Amino acid sequence: MPIEYKLFCEQNHIPYFEHSEFSEEVINQADILYMTRVQRERFTDLMEYEKVKNVYTLHNNMLEHSKDNLRKENVAMSKMSDMAMTIEELRSAAAAINEAANWLAEQFGDTADGAPVEKPAAKEEKEPDLKLENVRAVLAEKSRAGHTAAIRTLLQKYGASKLSAVDPKHYEALLKDAEVLDDAT
Repeated sequence: MPIEYKLFCEQNHIPYFEHSEFSEEVINQADILYMTRVQRERFTDLMEYEKVKNVYTLHNNMLEHSKDNLRKENVAMSKMSDMAMTIEELRSAAAAINEAANWLAEQFGDTADGAPVEKPAAKEEKEPDLKLENVRAVLAEKSRAGHTAAIRTLLQKYGASKLSAVDPKHYEALLKDAEVLDDAT
């Protein structure tokens, strides 16, 4: 919180608390939420930025149980993260509607025109595809454990200078290569 806000509170005997943890519990108890965004341009080491860029991300759903009179100061909602979440929710809703339609068709045995209902082909169960966020989390943890140089070498092995430039088809192999890195001592 800016020093002038703290001084104002102290001069006017207004109690305040600062939290460095970021959780819905803290948000739900807050009267004022003051946040700044993590600015990529302020980092000289991209790996350091990658470690912290999603740590303090505020999404609309995190405010669902907050106080009605919560003041949000300098809060930059993550529009891209919210968009990704909305897309995922829409996909889940579409899947649920499709399942409900299949159940109804199965229950009633045929369509309105009397033709039998074709069952959709069973989808083969496969492991969910790795996402950039999953790989980033693992590599950030390895970097915090002292393997930043080794991670850079691994990225170069897959033809990239940064994780976002790695072809997603290489994520699994990249993670297997990263698994062998032990905690630095």
